[in-house]
Amino acid sequence: MKYTHFANLKVPGPTKTPLTEPFWQAAAKGELHTQYCERCHSYVFYPREVCPFCWSNQLTWCQLSGQAKIKTYTTIWKPGHPSWAAVTPYTVGVIQLAEGPSMLALLLLEREQLEIGLPVSFKTINLGGQMMPAFTIPEDQYHDK
Repeated sequence: MKYTHFANLKVPGPTKTPLTEPFWQAAAKGELHTQYCERCHSYVFYPREVCPFCWSNQLTWCQLSGQAKIKTYTTIWKPGHPSWAAVTPYTVGVIQLAEGPSMLALLLLEREQLEIGLPVSFKTINLGGQMMPAFTIPEDQYHDK
């Protein structure tokens, strides 16, 4: 399934800061990175100055597997920004990453494929010139859905 129509959107991009820059650099390369706490051995998402579990500042960046499951989702029928009207309806979901953290991301699935607990895989998508995180059915399972 192709989602090339997202590349033509003229929408505001993410706010990048020195703290979030490693995440966006990884996404630009098609990778999913997050912080990892060297003290309590927890994966941390969204990027922070200190670990939310043990308050350590011993956070490093690491690449994740990209494997996840859909925790919940919603289909957007009325866009929050006028430029999104070109791709409405679209679906976003809270994704439970295999390493533990959850994140909100665009879901590249047809509505009839959506299911809580469905295994999904990370991929990036060109969204108005910015590579953004998204999730879809893993390549090895795509023929079943």
